[in-house]
Amino acid sequence: MVLYLIAKKIGRFDIIGLIFYPIQVFSFLIIFLVSLIKKLFGLPIIWKGRVVAGKRKV
Repeated sequence: MVLYLIAKKIGRFDIIGLIFYPIQVFSFLIIFLVSLIKKLFGLPIIWKGRVVAGKRKV
């Protein structure tokens, strides 16, 4: 309800977008945090079946 009132003041947003907004934000945060944890601990990051980053060979 609060999100609807704020959105009404700043623009034209449909109710479906407002309902799914928290899900979109939560999904983004999960993906970001998993990626951050993998990067910090040197775990391999796989994208489209290929290793993009991981432990550095020194």
